[in-house]
Amino acid sequence: MRQLIATLFLVICGVFCAQNIYADRIPTKGKWGPEDIKSIFPAPPTASIEGNNLTIEFTSPLANLTIQVIDNTGTVVYEESVSVTSPQAYTIPLNTENGEYTLCLVHRYGYLTGSFVIE
Repeated sequence: MRQLIATLFLVICGVFCAQNIYADRIPTKGKWGPEDIKSIFPAPPTASIEGNNLTIEFTSPLANLTIQVIDNTGTVVYEESVSVTSPQAYTIPLNTENGEYTLCLVHRYGYLTGSFVIE
């Protein structure tokens, strides 16, 4: 029984670890907090895409982050305001066509933008 539980635990851990390995990180640019005082502000969220699933990873609590996904014609295809109280990953299933998209993360601390492709 103990061996079965240990095996099940390792399989579950492997599945969760593999999700981040196969996802493509979305490089972002922008301004997040003042340049000279980084320790007071929470770390900026990071983003990755795997298939049609967009994942925003938070390393610290953050309230009222606006997430926008814009297609190559300038149309907003997804928009939501998100608040998290602990470090976590927030996955958004995008029901969009294949193509190039821009991710915009907007908060009172600043903004981040990045481009990604859904194939």
